Amino acid sequence: MEQYYVGLDVHSRQSTFVIEDGAGQVIARGEVPTTPAALDTLRTAHHLPPGTPGALETGTVAFFVARQRAALGLAPQVIDAHEVRLKAHRPTQQSDRRDAFERCEGLRGGISRAIVHVPRPEVSRLRETLARRRHFVRLQSAQVTAVKALLRAAGLGYLSRSLGSELGWAKVLATLAEHGALRAYVEQHRALWRCAREQIATPRGQGEPPERILQTTNQPVFMGDRTSDLGRWGGRPTSTLALAPTSPARAAGIG
Repeated sequence: MEQYYVGLDVHSRQSTFVIEDGAGQVIARGEVPTTPAALDTLRTAHHLPPGTPGALETGTVAFFVARQRAALGLAPQVIDAHEVRLKAHRPTQQSDRRDAFERCEGLRGGISRAIVHVPRPEVSRLRETLARRRHFVRLQSAQVTAVKALLRAAGLGYLSRSLGSELGWAKVLATLAEHGALRAYVEQHRALWRCAREQIATPRGQGEPPERILQTTNQPVFMGDRTSDLGRWGGRPTSTLALAPTSPARAAGIG
């Protein structure tokens, strides 16, 4: 059976592809929409056999495309964007067709080293759930910080010690009865604080809760789904989520 290699330059709407045979001859190139149906059409139109390797760069939709290709019986390989740029022929000049070709060449030659692990779907769901909670915790903290600044500017900083509960907010607002404009500002921030609190208290999305995912994750894990990372936030009180470390790589789902 003829061996093929696929290089992809993936974007949210359109993805550019290059297909080579085992001898390095380009047999097809073009663009397809970044949708499950189009990716399936790419496989059937060019008669790609099961297990055909395909290389793509890390990015916002990289894991989506990788999982779609894996579901089609292909063998996606996600390469760290930093390595891709270092090995690019013209790293400062953007060209989707050239990028897809270089990814295909690198895959065929086996020169890629920084291969990014694609986490299991349940691990990605856990990450996304915790990321949303961290977002709303930060939103809550921002409202408390903003109100503290308002109170201090008005010489009322001593009132800002108990804004972590509904009772604390109610006491502050009661004390500000004679400060009309300031009280109105504080009420606005309390409204946002309440909204964020409601989102934190809601169910964590569809499927199993994070605690159940942690209990059933018995297989060895690597890179993207380290047990230390999962245990750090899964099932912890929301107050600890505000202290959870974050990084651009973790937010992008590649670390």
